[in-house]
Amino acid sequence: DEATQIIRMVTRSRVDDETVAAIHEEVGGWALGTVLAGLALRDSDAPAGVAARGVASHRLFDDFFGAEIFGRLPLDIQAFLLDTCILELLDPDLCGHLTDRDDAIDVLRGLERDNVFTDWIGGYPPGFRYHAVFRTWLRARLDDVRPTRASELLRRAAAWTESRGRVADAIDFRLAAGDLAQAEALIVEYGPI
Repeated sequence: DEATQIIRMVTRSRVDDETVAAIHEEVGGWALGTVLAGLALRDSDAPAGVAARGVASHRLFDDFFGAEIFGRLPLDIQAFLLDTCILELLDPDLCGHLTDRDDAIDVLRGLERDNVFTDWIGGYPPGFRYHAVFRTWLRARLDDVRPTRASELLRRAAAWTESRGRVADAIDFRLAAGDLAQAEALIVEYGPI
């Protein structure tokens, strides 16, 4: 398969199929991500260890996303990305709430149009998703620059989704924020969802 060929060519070694599969899944079929992963493996004394802990955490991914993608974006778009990276699915209305912007749908469409690792996934209202490796990188960046911000955003997302009757989402956000008592209270109040 193509991922195996790329990784073996870049690493100049025979990488086992399990490691290749783990990398392919993590980079989501992204060709350059596969090359960067191969380079990360080549730089490592323990290729399986790199794959097991996640190639997206390797400095090559940090350098690429930081310099080539994130660093070239306007500051307001950088802030938008960081404030929305806590979301697996990007609901434009929720993104607007988290970022205090009324143009979130336009920002998301622009990110998709400009190929900034953002995909439209359809539905109504329209939904979007960041590429998993990019989202992982954004989340690490958020945790580095504003360590308490993710919890604040998760709590805001929980309150917003609960106010709209999306209790299952609210529970997930409360759990992700570490608000176990509030999540339990929602479960008790609304029952199994």
